[in-house]
Amino acid sequence: MRHSAETLGALIEQRAPGEWIDVRDADLTDADLSGMRFERFIFGSHGPAGDPEPAVLRRTRFRGCTFVDCKLAHVHCIRTDFRLARLEDCDLRYASFARATLANAKLAGCDFYRATFEEAVVFEDAVLERTSLSKASLGGVVDLERGTFERGTPPALVQEDPDRYAEFLQRTLSDRPGDVREAIAGRLTEAALTYRTLSGLWTAQGCLPDAAWAYVRAKRLERASASPWHRGTPTHGLRWLRLTAADLLCSFGESLGRVVVWIGALALLPGVGYWTAGGVEDTSGGANAGLPDSLLFSASRLTASTPERLSPATALVDWIGAAQTLFGIALIGLLGFVLGNRLRSS
Repeated sequence: MRHSAETLGALIEQRAPGEWIDVRDADLTDADLSGMRFERFIFGSHGPAGDPEPAVLRRTRFRGCTFVDCKLAHVHCIRTDFRLARLEDCDLRYASFARATLANAKLAGCDFYRATFEEAVVFEDAVLERTSLSKASLGGVVDLERGTFERGTPPALVQEDPDRYAEFLQRTLSDRPGDVREAIAGRLTEAALTYRTLSGLWTAQGCLPDAAWAYVRAKRLERASASPWHRGTPTHGLRWLRLTAADLLCSFGESLGRVVVWIGALALLPGVGYWTAGGVEDTSGGANAGLPDSLLFSASRLTASTPERLSPATALVDWIGAAQTLFGIALIGLLGFVLGNRLRSS
């Protein structure tokens, strides 16, 4: 059955308070519905076999529309225009998009579980807030950028907010397989997988700075999931320590500045300790070295080439110096690795 803005407007006027309007099986091909407000509409459903087919949304214009608590599960949006639209608390599970546009749209509390973005789906200047892209196929998305996840009120992914995520899952509880408690416990891992998918997408599109940001975000969520303070999932202490160390040292291979700071600290801080404890001797003057010479001795240990006039006063200082050399070699190697990463992403 064909529908237009006038017929849909009549349905809205006639419905009882709180009633759902079911437009499954409707043909909205080429309909211009710009500026309309849709609340508690069923365009498509994720129900048992035999349910009505989703509405046909081919070349449908929803520009500037507002969708609140609407069901668009399994709909096929082909050349559909959602430009400047606002979708709030909408169910878009298993929906598919091809040559559609969501440019300048705001998506808040929407569920895109296993949605498919097939070809040239535009996300330019869109905003995501508390939305799920879990297991969505993003291969056809274009003009999606880091700003889409940062323009709105954080977090962009609902899995990052434990309180909102529990409420989010309740909306589709009747047809959601599995235990909600398990889903909540695994929410950080699920969010990390989404960011990994985004990192792969942006790498393939040549948006390497955005890909690096998404990769770091994924690793930090993985670290939080393995943390002893994250309830509901087993603690992986060693993995958490490794990820924490990798973040502190170099932000998972993406921060050149952090490595430089660590090298500077390794070169100079022990020198302050040497000077305080009188751990370096100046053989030319027959006395303990001052602060400048202690710093020089400490920095030179990173290259294992110290001035001949400076020598360790105790065996402990010699051992500390050997450790400095070892860690210095490792940090300089890490510096080269991170520098290569940054040059590749620049």
